Amino acid sequence: MEAAFRQSVSRVGGQIAAVQSFEERAQAVVEPAKAVGQAGADAILIPEGGTMLQAIAPALALNAMARRPQLLGTGLWDDAAVAGEPALLQGWFAAPPPDAFRTFTAHYREVYAAAPPRIATLSYDAVSLVALLSRGRPYQRFTDAALTDPNGFVGVDGIFRFTADGAAERGLAILQVTANGFTVLDPAPRSFPQPGF
Repeated sequence: MEAAFRQSVSRVGGQIAAVQSFEERAQAVVEPAKAVGQAGADAILIPEGGTMLQAIAPALALNAMARRPQLLGTGLWDDAAVAGEPALLQGWFAAPPPDAFRTFTAHYREVYAAAPPRIATLSYDAVSLVALLSRGRPYQRFTDAALTDPNGFVGVDGIFRFTADGAAERGLAILQVTANGFTVLDPAPRSFPQPGF
């Protein structure tokens, strides 16, 4: 995560004030949070979720800076417990559009009479992609060219594509944490930009 963060900040001409690591124990975040508070950053990326995020956010709030930086998160913030954390209010994170998962959940409940695990959309998309590509001509269905189509594919959680090195790229929405849940600040793209644009 740190490498991706450094690359993204560098690409837009930004500067990283500090990178603070910590032990994966809720009790161990107080001193690192204090150091982050003294760094004078405009934004703070917290690539954590669950109990670690619930420990880090209040620790940062306790070390409140004169000017509150913009809190940034990852898809790990896409959790109902995050919306109830006052220290994360107004924080931004990238995640699939919430409406897509709600629709998937409704259909899943109809079929299985249970709520799907959040990761179920990945399985669904994988099987859907196999079904789509299997319609192609024999021996040309699952080629590198077919799998790395720059236009990508549409899945439950939005658009996705694979790069030549096997990484997956997704078109995500930017969500904001509010007292009433998550608000979409910037909708997910419906298509990938083409090379040269």
